[in-house]
Amino acid sequence: SGNFKWKLFYPFIITSVPFAFLGGKMHLQTHVFHSVLGVLLIFPIVNLLGLIPERSKLSSLKLLPALLIGAVIGFLSGLIGIGGGILLSPLLLLLGWANMKESAAVSSLFIFVNSITVMLSLNSSDIVSLFPLWPVPLVVLAGGFIGSRFGAFTDHIRLLKGVLAVVLLIASVKLVLV
Repeated sequence: SGNFKWKLFYPFIITSVPFAFLGGKMHLQTHVFHSVLGVLLIFPIVNLLGLIPERSKLSSLKLLPALLIGAVIGFLSGLIGIGGGILLSPLLLLLGWANMKESAAVSSLFIFVNSITVMLSLNSSDIVSLFPLWPVPLVVLAGGFIGSRFGAFTDHIRLLKGVLAVVLLIASVKLVLV
């Protein structure tokens, strides 16, 4: 649809990939992992609630900050096993470097590349322990398809975003406090 912009993607991924690999090599204690993940869930909550306004006039991307942001997001992605899009997307909007559609398009490939990088950082014993989770990608694909179809053909997007934000908030509080 023309929303993906390479100039928005490459500065982040250049530094994100090596730092995601490094983060993937580290192992956190369970309570630290839950706390970090719980705090990071605040980013998509803020984004879903529309608390970051979309700018009518975009500013040009600044290379050095983008490289630094990519490194930090990459490291956190590897450390807790997320693709990093929940961090990148709100930042692109907040900094005025992308509109909502561009942010979503760039974040999607960013998530994919970081996820592959973290998988490559795992030891063979880690990969074997993930084998029982083989149905998860099928469920994710089915959920993504159903969600995108529902989202594309419904007028209740604000309601869906609100419900998802509440679910994420509950998960965030539970992860941090329990």
